[in-house]
Formats: sequence, structure tokens, C-alpha cells
Amino acid sequence: MPSVLRKDGVLLMGSGEVQFCTEDKTFCPIDVEEGQPDWYAIQTIFREGFKDQLIRGGGAEIKRRWEILLGENPFLSSFGVDDVYVPIGPWLTDQDDTSVYASKLMQSNILHLIGALRYRLVSNGLDEATIDRWAKIAKEEVTNMNPKLYVKWRYAWGVRNSLEWVPKPVDSITKS
Repeated sequence: MPSVLRKDGVLLMGSGEVQFCTEDKTFCPIDVEEGQPDWYAIQTIFREGFKDQLIRGGGAEIKRRWEILLGENPFLSSFGVDDVYVPIGPWLTDQDDTSVYASKLMQSNILHLIGALRYRLVSNGLDEATIDRWAKIAKEEVTNMNPKLYVKWRYAWGVRNSLEWVPKPVDSITKS
């Protein structure tokens, strides 16, 4: 990073973790069983996908990792972690054209992710009929914007300072 980012350049990183929030921007409950109040198929599909990610070595401590990576980096003068809420579909009434476009794009992306997660979950041994039922309901939820949900994205940023970067010499490779 220090060798490619110029002084006052901004490093921007986004989390791949999808977090669903209700209309009032509170997290959707994650441990609600199917058929219970506040159960959303979309949340269930992504919860199962997140469990799969954890098994494969992913993690939920992205904010802490970024704080370590950016906060202890001598080549950054400042850093921060911010959250952005994007509606899934254009259900907000006071959106400008750019926001409407972003919310439609989010809706489309989530619909594509449902299919990708369906494949992954079934290939990992979850019951295909259950996953298909959840995927069908989740697609209806997203398409009909019922419930009205946001996706919360976490971003981290850092600003490059003027500290000079001097590359360390690489040990020569010897052939035996």
C-alpha cells in the first residue's frame, strides 16, 4: 500500500459481509425460526451463508481487523470505519435519482446472491427442498420489497501520509 498510494491518497475497503436491517435500521433478528414473527427468508439464507463462510475461515471481526491494519499503519495519517445503509429496492419516498438507481442495483445484486448462496448451501449438504423454499420466499421478499429492508455495508478508509517508503531488499533466490 505505501508504495502505490501517493501522499493524501485515500485507501477505501469494503466489507463483504451483508447485514440486513429493518426500516428503522435495526438489525434483522438472526435466530428466528421459520414461521415465527420477524422471520425473513432473506436473512435465513444469508445467515446460513455466513455460517458457511465462518467454517471456511471467514470472520465477523472485520471492524477490529481494519482498526489493527489501518490504525497501526505508519503510512496513514488518519483512518476511519463508516457504515452505509442502502435500501433493497426503491421503497423510500424521498430518494433522488442516484439513490433510486443504487437501491435498484442493490435489489438486483441481492437477487443474484440468493442464487449463488442457494447453490453453495445445497452443495454443502443442507436440505435442497428447504433451501429452495427459502430461496423462493427470499426472492419474493426482495422483489416485492416486503419487508422493507436495508443492507448495511461497512467501509474503512485511510489517508496516506508523507512518510517515505523504502522497500526492504529481497533475499536472493539460490538454486540448489
